[in-house]
Amino acid sequence: MKRQTLNSGIIILIVLLGVVGTYLFFASQEESDVVVPPIAQSTPKENPTPDQSSAFIHVGTIPYSVQAGKAWIAELTTNTWAECLGDVYDPNGDVVLFDSTESAKAKLISPGSFRWIWDVPRDAQKGQWTIHLLCGNFENLATSEVSLLVE
Repeated sequence: MKRQTLNSGIIILIVLLGVVGTYLFFASQEESDVVVPPIAQSTPKENPTPDQSSAFIHVGTIPYSVQAGKAWIAELTTNTWAECLGDVYDPNGDVVLFDSTESAKAKLISPGSFRWIWDVPRDAQKGQWTIHLLCGNFENLATSEVSLLVE
């Protein structure tokens, strides 16, 4: 009887180790959607080579208020190799999700110049919104935060 109990315990242990091992294997294979790249300085280094320069972002003249249902436009200047996008946060600090990743991307006007347009929803909550503008690439990213009053 003891031998049968011992064998049953070993079988249960092996099964449990298999389940835990399988869980750990698949958990380690999952890719996370959250990527937090390092934030670069907001100004470029002295005489950098184009491929090695720190990401920077300069936001041109922008409106600091917008009516719900209208478009808000930001003109950005950055590295010629950079890509730019925007994130929007409502007055409660919650991120606003876009219908597609293309909606978050800034349009290239010329090398190093971008235009990012946010179509403010007609039913947007009135109040102070926050726009995070990001330019660079995965390893080298600069950000600029803009406060925007939705009226």
